[in-house]
Amino acid sequence: KILAIANEADIPAEHVYEVNMSEKTNALNAYVTGIGSNSRIVLWDTTLNRLSDEEILFIMAHEMGH
Repeated sequence: KILAIANEADIPAEHVYEVNMSEKTNALNAYVTGIGSNSRIVLWDTTLNRLSDEEILFIMAHEMGH
């Protein structure tokens, strides 16, 4: 679902990352890094594991808005 919504916004799948932060923290986070064609969306595994699909898609849409 995450990659499908990215695809609808012409964001390539290789620009969406999941990082393993659960070994370091239980905090939730997602962010955009980079500028223009070098921008990447980063989702922490804690966010993906603890939130509902609907909440994750909301966060993804927010990050895509950047």
